[in-house]
Amino acid sequence: MPDRDFSTISPTARGLLYMKAITTKIPYLWEAAELIMGTSGIDFECRYVSIDRAIDGLSINNFMELASGYSFRSLEMTRDRDCFYLDTDLPELIDSKRELAEAILSRESRVEGRLPRFLALNALDESAFDDACNVIPTGPICIINEGLLVYLDESEKRRLCALIYKILVERGGVWVTGDIYTRRPPDVIPRPVSSEVARFLAQHKVVENSFDSFESAMDFFAQCGFAAERHTADEVYDGLSSLEAARRLQPIDEEQLRARLNLRQTWVLRPQ
Repeated sequence: MPDRDFSTISPTARGLLYMKAITTKIPYLWEAAELIMGTSGIDFECRYVSIDRAIDGLSINNFMELASGYSFRSLEMTRDRDCFYLDTDLPELIDSKRELAEAILSRESRVEGRLPRFLALNALDESAFDDACNVIPTGPICIINEGLLVYLDESEKRRLCALIYKILVERGGVWVTGDIYTRRPPDVIPRPVSSEVARFLAQHKVVENSFDSFESAMDFFAQCGFAAERHTADEVYDGLSSLEAARRLQPIDEEQLRARLNLRQTWVLRPQ
């Protein structure tokens, strides 16, 4: 069983839900969010869209998302394609999310087979992880995560890799992660954050938990048995709706923004 309490991470999921909302057309919502958070929404939209882009190229019908937070990719995916989607996170968060999803789905008309499943899961709990995978129909699985690895130290990352490797070898499939973060070099200006966010990042050692470089990340996953297909921020940059909104609001240092976004990549990982 995991010996660390990850519940302190959950409050950020609600904040990310607000950040993701800035890509909507609600009057002045983006302007208000931008004044509070700077260009944070661009970072998160870039990560989300890059994961979607990676998933689009897969011929897999079973999906499991780890630590999904208030991302509603599961609702979107089951609406637009015939697939099975297991949406997981810590108990308190997933219960709240299930209620939100039910309220959203009450406004739609869907057949029973086109609904996601919601399940409480600590992704580092081996027994619970195996039980969750047993819920998924036969066939290959695409395991998805965004915003998880930066909260895990190296030993915890290795534990997660071992669990995912085992199920993908048994079932077939891939792991799509948007969490290949590298540490900021001195010439890249950091994204402005509030004092509360700064304390949170320090508490959870987000910088320390990032990879030294993409090359060191590649070596780490190779040691864990994975080969990687890399997707960069440049592949989705020009189509980001939050970027267009930010440009309308104020001048942006595009070179620095690209440099910051390029500190993160989305990888499709396959067992070697």
